[in-house]
Amino acid sequence: MEQEPKYPWQEIFSRFVEGKCSPAEMQALLSHFGTGDTAELSNLIRQALESDPPEEESTTPERQTVLNRVQHRLTATLFPTKSTPRYKWYYTAAAILLVALATTLYFYRSAAIVNRKSTIVNQIAPGYNQATLTLANGTTVKLDSAQSGIIVNDEDIKYQNGNNVLAEKGKGPGASGESIVTRKSKIVNNILSTPKGGQYQIILPDGTKVWLNSQSSITYPTRFNGDTRTVEISGEAFFDVAQVKDKPFTVKSNGQETIVLGTAFNINSYEPVVKTTLVSGSIQVRGSNAVILSPGEQSINKENTLTKAKADIEQTVSWHNGYFRFHDTPIREVMKQLERWYDIQVSYEGPAPDDGMNGTIRRDRPISEVLQLLEQTKVVHFQVKERRVIVKR
Repeated sequence: MEQEPKYPWQEIFSRFVEGKCSPAEMQALLSHFGTGDTAELSNLIRQALESDPPEEESTTPERQTVLNRVQHRLTATLFPTKSTPRYKWYYTAAAILLVALATTLYFYRSAAIVNRKSTIVNQIAPGYNQATLTLANGTTVKLDSAQSGIIVNDEDIKYQNGNNVLAEKGKGPGASGESIVTRKSKIVNNILSTPKGGQYQIILPDGTKVWLNSQSSITYPTRFNGDTRTVEISGEAFFDVAQVKDKPFTVKSNGQETIVLGTAFNINSYEPVVKTTLVSGSIQVRGSNAVILSPGEQSINKENTLTKAKADIEQTVSWHNGYFRFHDTPIREVMKQLERWYDIQVSYEGPAPDDGMNGTIRRDRPISEVLQLLEQTKVVHFQVKERRVIVKR
């Protein structure tokens, strides 16, 4: 019996998967695996499936070329021309198996590429508790992300679990122990700030609670003295002001002042237009003019001129409650919120759609879920490249 020539089957099989087999190699491959050596073929299949897929997904013409090649092989193998001797039946069985494998591998690798791109999207995690405290002397302290906020009592600053933010030398930030600073009579201003993708809370010396959204800051005194309580913010913050008789609470933001006695409200000053929304109580907002808000109303400060309008409370304070809530929200405004919270860069391919976006989703979800929700509107589509999101019609 004539011995079968030795061929580097793994190398030939790899060329087959890539579509680079010569006619002689193809015939030898079919003949070899038509002999019933399923163990060797199974091993080669396993190696092919475990190999890394290419870096980029094939274009549509390339996909069609592969499918055409598969069809051509199947036709040529199963239905040879009359001048060509017919293969034995096991050649046909091997051909069917190999062609099916080529198709499977092609689409398996395409799916792997898609899944890998989806993984990149999923890797853009939501924001979390992170902030920096800047003391009056210029010292900066990166606050513990495992904590949700700090409590200020003069120059004594603690986390909400009772640990000191400024601990004795050798104990490190967040350790228990006495404050590294001593109580002084002089009032100084500290700054609590959040980056993109950050949020944090602070309880001020009078008991007022403040929640900072991403890319925001609050400048506050180490204690309130005299007959006023004044802080200054940038970005966005939600206030739950403690009532102190005859001692109004004032918030400065982009040239405007919001004056309250005890109430809950939200200030959004990311843009040149400052929006102050009242949840409960009563406040006065001052610019070049002044307006008094009732619960459910919002002041709009444009170029230091104030107007008043009805507010969508649920949408305005949804970030404070842990949600994105969109109600006929322009896509550019939606993407600005995502840009700040997920620390991404947003660009547009063509003009942005005029349609308003609608939907509600938790802010602790990966950005992929938020984008999928928005895509359900059939108005926009997204392409994600690392931390860049491209908005398409």
